[in-house]
Amino acid sequence: MRGVGETVGLAFAALAAAALIVGCAPPPADEAPPVLETEDIGPGSEEELDLSTDRRGARRSATSGQLPGGFPEGLPIYQPSTISDVGQGEDRGFVQFMSQHDAEAIRGWYPSALASAGWSVESAPDGALLVRRGQRSARLTIESSGAVAVIRVEY
Repeated sequence: MRGVGETVGLAFAALAAAALIVGCAPPPADEAPPVLETEDIGPGSEEELDLSTDRRGARRSATSGQLPGGFPEGLPIYQPSTISDVGQGEDRGFVQFMSQHDAEAIRGWYPSALASAGWSVESAPDGALLVRRGQRSARLTIESSGAVAVIRVEY
């Protein structure tokens, strides 16, 4: 006798197999492949190439990922870095970044970058940076994790 979970699992497997077979079928023989148009733009000058902006002229960021809406405006983000985790509660949130740069170099960069952006900086006993600007506050921790540095901003 099979249980409901096993029956649902078998039905799902059969449905997935059918979708795979139908999805992998070759196109009808009488259907021509679409024609792709190309445009020859010619050789360009490397002197004209500027990778710091996109087509619209907007500055590119060396940080990849989407910051959540509650992230403190104007808080410097070490670059290059990638958002690796995000969490949001009722009144607090965090964003975790990863960078290939050395954690000590990042720790050395933050105090002056924060001060330049108008944030007051205090060091916590555990090595975290406690920052404040107006009514906003955040806690930054920077740690090594193997070959990467992990920057965690709690706000």
